[in-house]
Amino acid sequence: MKKYLFLWVLPVGWAVCSLASFIFPGDEYGLYGISSFVGVWIVLVVDLPGDIHSPIFPLAIAVTGSVIMACFGLILTKLRVNTKLWLVIYVVSAVAICVLTISSFESFDRAMRKNGSLFAYIFYSMNMGMYTAVLLSITGKGLTWLFRKTFRKSA
Repeated sequence: MKKYLFLWVLPVGWAVCSLASFIFPGDEYGLYGISSFVGVWIVLVVDLPGDIHSPIFPLAIAVTGSVIMACFGLILTKLRVNTKLWLVIYVVSAVAICVLTISSFESFDRAMRKNGSLFAYIFYSMNMGMYTAVLLSITGKGLTWLFRKTFRKSA
C-alpha cells in the first residue's frame, strides 16, 4: 500500500484541492485557474456545455487533472521518491507560496478583499505546493542519477 502512495494521494489530493478552489476561486477565478492548470486545458479542447458556473466545468477539470497527477504519481513511484522528504517539500513550499502570495499585497485586508477569503489562498497554495514538490522530486532524482553516472569510479 505504501509503495503506491503517490499513485492515489496525488490525484485525490489534487482533485479535492481543485474542487475546493472552485468554491473559493479568488478574483475572477484567477487563483482557481492557475492552481488547476493541469486540468484546465480540457476546457480548451472539449466543448463543454454551459459556462464556468456549470458543475460540469470543475468536475471535468478535476477528472482531467487527476489523470495527469496519477501519471506523475506513477513517475514518483517508479523513481522511488522518499515519501517523507516529498511531504516536507510539499508542506514547506505550500506554506511559503501562501505566505508569499498574501504578502505581495499591501496588507492582509487588501489581499482578502482582492481574492475573497483565506481559503482561496490556502487551496491555491496546496495545489501549487504539490506541483513544486513533484517537480523538485523528479529533478532531484534526475540530478542524483546524473551525478552518480558522471562521477562513478571505474572499477
